[in-house]
Amino acid sequence: MTPRQRDALWYTLTFAIVAAVCAFIWLRALRQAPARHIPSAYYVWQMQWNDDVHDAVKKADFSANAFMVLVGEVKTAGGELQVQRGYPDWKALVKVDAPITIVLRGNAALSDMLQGDSQNTAISFVAKTLEDRIAEAAEAGATIRGVQLDYDCPTAKLATYKTMIDALQPRFDAFAWSITALPTWLKSSEFTALVRDLDYYVLQVHSLERPSSYGQSITLCETARIPGYLDRAASIGAPFYLALPTYGYRFVFDEAGKFVAISAEGTAPPPMPGQHIRTVMSDATDIAKAVRETRSHPPHNLIGFVWFRLPVANDELNWTWQTLQAVREGRAPEVSFRAEVKNPSPDLYEIYISNSSEALETRNVQITLRYDAREVIASDTHNGFSFLPSNPPGLTGPAPRPGESVLAAWFRFKPGAATSAPPITIGSVTIAPN
Repeated sequence: MTPRQRDALWYTLTFAIVAAVCAFIWLRALRQAPARHIPSAYYVWQMQWNDDVHDAVKKADFSANAFMVLVGEVKTAGGELQVQRGYPDWKALVKVDAPITIVLRGNAALSDMLQGDSQNTAISFVAKTLEDRIAEAAEAGATIRGVQLDYDCPTAKLATYKTMIDALQPRFDAFAWSITALPTWLKSSEFTALVRDLDYYVLQVHSLERPSSYGQSITLCETARIPGYLDRAASIGAPFYLALPTYGYRFVFDEAGKFVAISAEGTAPPPMPGQHIRTVMSDATDIAKAVRETRSHPPHNLIGFVWFRLPVANDELNWTWQTLQAVREGRAPEVSFRAEVKNPSPDLYEIYISNSSEALETRNVQITLRYDAREVIASDTHNGFSFLPSNPPGLTGPAPRPGESVLAAWFRFKPGAATSAPPITIGSVTIAPN
């Protein structure tokens, strides 16, 4: 290598290092904005509304930056487009102060319809579906501020997604336009073009890979990756919400531990003989930490958190409102269980377990007891609890929901077993290990 070539190489390397340092400083500057309040929006994801949904929307309205309301899902069957309708209570939404954005889902099969000759048909179908829902809202007196598409587009086909957006936006130019986005899209050269003309997008950092076996680790949100996602989103520059999960899944495994089924809402049917149920919830403590870190150095273009989904009282696979309130404040929800002995009639003693926690607990609770088994005539358990074969004796069973108190067991003692003190007392109440 000649001296001139060495000098040229040295200058090239120096320039590359300086450029890399400048790029790093620029990216950090985008992220290292002063700490600030970040407002919250909520997804209302129920297809059918009931009194619990009404109550949840009313409760959340005081803190809502927006409600993002599911109005349906576009699907394909046999090459034909169909829509599964949602039925929001528009008259109830008239009464809320927060702006309303309607959300239309589209599954991945829609990408096939956006190719070639079927493209115009697919776009017209989506447009007609949106027009019908907007007309329904207007007839009830509800004001729609925004339209959002929640379409799981393959990353390689983002260009066709933009084609659909470009065709739809002029037909709905009175509304704020947004889409949901996956973290993998942030690396695509097509993504910046896709979001350039939108009012904002929603970055969803929660996902699920179905487990193959009972003991497999299941994580709904890898919070350690969020800072990296925010760095990329900051460099793109378009306004965005950060979507954070509040939900969980119920998994069913067969007797060999092999995955059988999954549910995300509703009450689970009793397991078949030999089946095992495993419930996994979004980790409130981890997400509270992510909220604190994001709020301390928010990207300049982050306009809010949006919570998926709004807690509803009868939604067993979602956080409670108390849990969400704690996490919104950036703190881990408090955990507090208490057991007490009641004596409803002579010689009958009942053990109740109550939950005054802010969080839904999916693990079992354990109660240690002190009593003389020789004095017990009869006993039984309730509400999923069972006796522990331990010394001291105890009970284990599913934790009640926050705010609930349930009967765990009862004991009938021999007459005269109780003198100046109850013949049975509580030792400790703890969370059972996994």
